[in-house]
Amino acid sequence: MDILLLKLQKDLLQLTQEYKQDKNISDETYDSFAESTIKELISNVDFSIDTSLQDCKCMARLWNNGKGEKQCTHSKKKGDYCDKHNRMLQNDGVLRFGDIRQDKPTYDLIKQKQGIIEPLHWIQSDPLDQLQTVLDHQSRKTLLTTPKLVLQ
Repeated sequence: MDILLLKLQKDLLQLTQEYKQDKNISDETYDSFAESTIKELISNVDFSIDTSLQDCKCMARLWNNGKGEKQCTHSKKKGDYCDKHNRMLQNDGVLRFGDIRQDKPTYDLIKQKQGIIEPLHWIQSDPLDQLQTVLDHQSRKTLLTTPKLVLQ
């Protein structure tokens, strides 16, 4: 986890440095603002995930900022779901992010039913998997932006 927080802090500092240069902000103003703001932002980052199911709660999966490990917090009303998710099932025939007891869907299930394929980019729950995803993504970006060699 610490490596992710350090990476986040480094990236934020780099982005704010670029902003500082663009806006001609003094070093003194920048240092006090950037350090306190970044420390506050990083202290609020929570990578933990509670995956325990509550039988009395709705069994719909929530997006939860892409983590997808959170169960709806509303009480069951009819069957396994709350009023909102029962309406979703009635209107759309599916739950957008599926049932918490099943695997995470690959696509937005409502849009998929409408013929629109929209991938759901879930955030991995394990910090090492998160880091690997970031590294893989960066590697793909590097490959895509590298100029192609022209052979003659």
